[in-house]
Amino acid sequence: MSEREDKDKSERDAPRVATRGPRKLGGLAGPTARGLASAKGFTIMSIATRWADIAGAQLAPHARPQSLTPAGMLTVRVEGAAALLIQHQQRELLQRIAAVAGEGAVKSLKILQGPLPRARMTAARPPAPRLSAAEEAAVSQSVTKIADPDLRERLARLMRHAVDRSRRR
Repeated sequence: MSEREDKDKSERDAPRVATRGPRKLGGLAGPTARGLASAKGFTIMSIATRWADIAGAQLAPHARPQSLTPAGMLTVRVEGAAALLIQHQQRELLQRIAAVAGEGAVKSLKILQGPLPRARMTAARPPAPRLSAAEEAAVSQSVTKIADPDLRERLARLMRHAVDRSRRR
């Protein structure tokens, strides 16, 4: 028998596992999906999202990963003198990156000095509603019959915001 016939026979003789219902796609796709994802740039995304853990509290605010070549060269944009720190800690950074992105995903670092883009400012939260004593008493009275303390507090907070918004209009 040839090797091909042996392989075909072993596949036929292998016990089948009966499955019922839907199965998780991740379990079916496995290594194939990981290979495709890394080819499409998901490796740089995993490095970028975990950069604070990889670089540490001292370096993370002054350096950001920019791009990753198919050959495994990670370009890191660095502010000013932090480039020297990155250069000295290059071996440790590559080990930490390998722990996050997998062994061999990044083989070397390319350091670019320049300003980093600043994080976007988020909108400030609106101030907490300020109710009069009578309005606060009405809110408290309306939620006293609710047994669950967490639900009672959330409903009271919602009612305070509703009363405050209706006053502003």
